[in-house]
Amino acid sequence: MFLNQSIQLKPLEKGVFFIIVLVHFALAMSFHLSPDEAHYALYANHLDWSYYDHPPMVGWVQWLMSQVSETDLVMRLVPMFCWVLSAYMSMVLCQKFQVKYAVRNEVSAEKLPDQLPKIRSILILWITSPLLNLLSIALVPDCLLMALVAALMLLTWEMANSRNVPTIQQWVVLGILLGFCGLSKYTAIFFAMSAAFVLFKVHGFKLLIEKGFWLAIGIAFVMITPVLYWNFKHEWISFIYQFGHASGSQTWQLHKSIVYSLVLFFAFGPLLIVGLVSNKRVKNPNPVLKVFTKGSNRAEFSEKLDKASMTDSMFSWIFALPTFLILLILAGRGSALPHWIAPAWVALIPLAALGLDRWRPLKTKWWMGVLSFQVVSCMAMAGLLLSAGFGAEIDESAISLAGEKPVSAKPNPFADLIGWDQAAKKAVELAVLNHVDTLAVMNWTLASRIAWYARPMAVKVIKSHHDQFDLWFGPMHPDDDVIWVDWSLMTFDPPVEDQQFESCEQLEQMPIKRMGRQVAHFNFLLCRSWQGNHLSR
Repeated sequence: MFLNQSIQLKPLEKGVFFIIVLVHFALAMSFHLSPDEAHYALYANHLDWSYYDHPPMVGWVQWLMSQVSETDLVMRLVPMFCWVLSAYMSMVLCQKFQVKYAVRNEVSAEKLPDQLPKIRSILILWITSPLLNLLSIALVPDCLLMALVAALMLLTWEMANSRNVPTIQQWVVLGILLGFCGLSKYTAIFFAMSAAFVLFKVHGFKLLIEKGFWLAIGIAFVMITPVLYWNFKHEWISFIYQFGHASGSQTWQLHKSIVYSLVLFFAFGPLLIVGLVSNKRVKNPNPVLKVFTKGSNRAEFSEKLDKASMTDSMFSWIFALPTFLILLILAGRGSALPHWIAPAWVALIPLAALGLDRWRPLKTKWWMGVLSFQVVSCMAMAGLLLSAGFGAEIDESAISLAGEKPVSAKPNPFADLIGWDQAAKKAVELAVLNHVDTLAVMNWTLASRIAWYARPMAVKVIKSHHDQFDLWFGPMHPDDDVIWVDWSLMTFDPPVEDQQFESCEQLEQMPIKRMGRQVAHFNFLLCRSWQGNHLSR
């Protein structure tokens, strides 16, 4: 089984891999949870069968971690493990692809070069991708799906290259993997379709009469019943939200999809694109990775390959292309984020690594240039995360009140990762002092951090669209009083108007500093007597 597969790393590769993991640990302890991380951490504090915007797996695994500790570091152990597991399985799959190259070019294991690259391309792709490194410390559903897709591809490759139809054991594991995928994210449906396409292409429709095929479907269906049950109890709001999100709120525009593609190019790094292009253009490949072919000779394996009629390129693109196309279309409507495509990116990494292995010796200077660009990008990202970005709030921007946007104010997305624990603690203190039992913010991106660090105090969203926070803390009610928290880098006018609060009074202002610079500040207001109906507006 694919779970027993292994890959041998050279001492230098082990050392580099270990150092990168240590860097991930250091970064995980250096700044607070991001909006998405805090949102999914709150899933663990409100354990349920499913949630408004995602299936429940991300909350379930965080609940397990919260039984150990609720510190930021512990809540980031799962994405670290997923990153390591994804990278490992990706390297194993790349090794299997290399075996196919060796067989098709009539190179036996004994005749393969003994000298491997000091650090093979598959490992370099993992450790130099800025966004993949970021996903190693920030748990989102895509982190889980990355590891699950890597495992799904390994198992499907083995099932597609077997001499006979897959075994019952393989079908059972496939059903379990598909079930976990479905519990992780709704886009998992595309990867399930990809696995089915590969198996039907290789084995034909005779799979429909195989008991194992229906057993896998049954296992996967039973595993996702919590999602179906929760949606049934909540009038299918999660599915309605996903369909609405997919349709987007804007007219489709080509330039937005192009911009999204450029963002992906730099966020994940250009090496993968270079590897994919090289994989097509370079002929007569010279395998450079050590191949392990225990238990099978070349003739037997070649026969399996001919039977399978599935190239590694076709295999990888079958898993990656559906998600790529869907997200590129969604990006045209302004409703796609870069990390959503990470599982599809992972599907292409083994294929790109083979292209890079053949391109490196031919274009040494270009290789070093592109590699240096990615390494510098990763270092720059780490530096910005640690320093909370460049610049500082000065003059009037340093003391601005809620709703004020001074000309001197500059955007600084990296300041978003510090100060939220202090702000939440201050908000709770002010709530107790003013005999208020509820905190409030203007939208959910502010609510997730305040709610996490102020737990278990209720945090309500003024501009709500009946989302997860309404399910957790309930809507605003007439005559409610709250401590309203406003953040200077996403400031809003105090909610004093018809159908909002009767009055809001400034209580305190808290500066947030990093390395001697004020990078943001919070305003705390006591807002009295909600004038709206029983729904937040």
